[in-house]
Amino acid sequence: MVSPEMPCEVTKLTMRMVSLDEQAFQEFHRLYHPRLFRYAFVLSHGRSEDAHDIVRDVMLKVIRHIKPFVDEGAFWNWLTCLVKSSAIDRARKRSRWDSFFHRWIDRFSTRDARQHAAIDNGMSVELLQVALSKLPAAESTLLRSKYIDGTCVRELAHRMDVTEKAIESRLFRARNALRRELELLAEQESQS
Repeated sequence: MVSPEMPCEVTKLTMRMVSLDEQAFQEFHRLYHPRLFRYAFVLSHGRSEDAHDIVRDVMLKVIRHIKPFVDEGAFWNWLTCLVKSSAIDRARKRSRWDSFFHRWIDRFSTRDARQHAAIDNGMSVELLQVALSKLPAAESTLLRSKYIDGTCVRELAHRMDVTEKAIESRLFRARNALRRELELLAEQESQS
């Protein structure tokens, strides 16, 4: 008589996680968090804060989408796919803001030399400051904290006692408002 194959440790762990066993999630965190962080650290080009955010996103995805895995290799492959997709998402978010400013500044590149000289002497920074001052105080403060002071979303959420998702939503709305103000100012500049 052939004995049935005993489930491996990963199968036992993931089955417990599927059944929402809190100790299984703690064990998962203890076993996998350091490995996931190292992998995220490499993918985020050594930015520790980004690596922490990536791993946090992965942990949330694991909680939402865990399923039983039959072996360690399949489980680790799934986890690395989650890390890669979170790292790509984070890089996209970071580049959106950068590309927004580059596009805005590039709008001035087609103007005459006098306007180029004005931009080189800080006109774009001045226009940015003016646009920020036209926003509601909460939006202006949030944008300054995030993009000028470099405060991370997690810290902003903690300071304001809201979720990180709420901060991201507020940042999205504030960036759109800033973009509209910058477009109005740029239009006014071109008419004068």
